[in-house]
Amino acid sequence: MPKPIAPLILIGLVENAFKHGVRADPEGATVAISLKLENEGLKFSVRNSRPEEVASPTGPHGLGLVNLRSQLELLYPNHHTLQIEDSATSFLVKLSLELNTPPT
Repeated sequence: MPKPIAPLILIGLVENAFKHGVRADPEGATVAISLKLENEGLKFSVRNSRPEEVASPTGPHGLGLVNLRSQLELLYPNHHTLQIEDSATSFLVKLSLELNTPPT
């Protein structure tokens, strides 16, 4: 039986990978997306390359990630993890959702 997730919760992460990774360097950019169902959970990751001239590994994360954190806290309180790995050449977001209870 399919396990429900909140509508559109993943779309912003995919959109950001293309907006910030591909648009800046359409010829050399890479985007890798992984989505897996394991036991009672969903594992999602998206990694995009970043050209060195626009990379800011110590800079703050954008409003989209702030909003995503708020959504996750409302919809999956204590049932999610969000990890961000920010380097000079790539940006990786890993999201895990426990799906044993439907979103609130």
